[in-house]
Amino acid sequence: MEIFDPSGRFHRSFFILTFRERELSEEEEKKRQPPWYDFVGDYFCVLLSAYFGKRFDNLGFVQSHGLHCLPDIQPPKVRKLIDALPTSSKPRKDLDIKLELHEAKPLLPILDAVFLEINEKKSVSPELELAFTAGRFYLQALQLFESDPELAFLSLVNAGEVLVSGLEFSEDEIYDKDAQELLAEIKEKLGDTKAEKVRDRFFQIRRKFRVGLSKLVNRTFFEGSESQDEFYKFKPDEFDMRIAAAYDLRSNFLHAGKKFGVWVEIMGHRNADVSIGLPAYGDQEWKKLISRIPTLVGMERVIRFCLLRFLHQNVSPLHDKLN
Repeated sequence: MEIFDPSGRFHRSFFILTFRERELSEEEEKKRQPPWYDFVGDYFCVLLSAYFGKRFDNLGFVQSHGLHCLPDIQPPKVRKLIDALPTSSKPRKDLDIKLELHEAKPLLPILDAVFLEINEKKSVSPELELAFTAGRFYLQALQLFESDPELAFLSLVNAGEVLVSGLEFSEDEIYDKDAQELLAEIKEKLGDTKAEKVRDRFFQIRRKFRVGLSKLVNRTFFEGSESQDEFYKFKPDEFDMRIAAAYDLRSNFLHAGKKFGVWVEIMGHRNADVSIGLPAYGDQEWKKLISRIPTLVGMERVIRFCLLRFLHQNVSPLHDKLN
């Protein structure tokens, strides 16, 4: 089956991966340890999910090492029906990739590298390994998209944090003017060694998150919004502020337990990228934060595009619009 089935709200298309190994000599056969291909299915699902912007699940083996298995084909858990970008039957607008399996040919060089790890014990590149880890968080977000928007949003922030760890930053990008002045003063009074220790401890993860994701989006990303309303789209001059707010929202949840699920899903049915306006309750800091955050749909768009662009730039070319 090459074309995904769009026949209903709960439609699902099933694909089976089969692996044919090269013929081994008698001596090789004696020493051989049969490979376990489950993680290859995980790579396929992560890469296909990001490429098409739709959910692909590894349901398990049908047959392995001569044993027949029963895959897990339980229907996905759904709390609320929303025809949002990852759950709709329409192709994603930004890269305009048709929902046909043969459209994923640009992924073949990446998948070949995964098979090399099995057959020739050649490890995948650190960049691909990092992208796969980020991609697992992205896929987890798609799996939670309709059942738990709060945890889905957290998974997307986690994916972004993993991605930006693979980018290089200049000192000006990571440290703002105040931080640089403070480090210079420490260096002058306490010396280079002390300044370096403070610099390492002062490593600004939030700033790196914001700057890193901003470096990974391009004009195609901003032109690819599917928001039904113009004022709910990402704007280039506000993007930094929105991404910083996403990180702050995650921190509020982890360190203060402040729930936010309703705020990130509220405009999902209109595919809004961002939230606007002050909420009716909460203190001033909370209201200000909620007015700046991306929605769950918007954050998914950011992480998917950044993941694909990271792969395009660092692992293998995927699409001209990612240049």
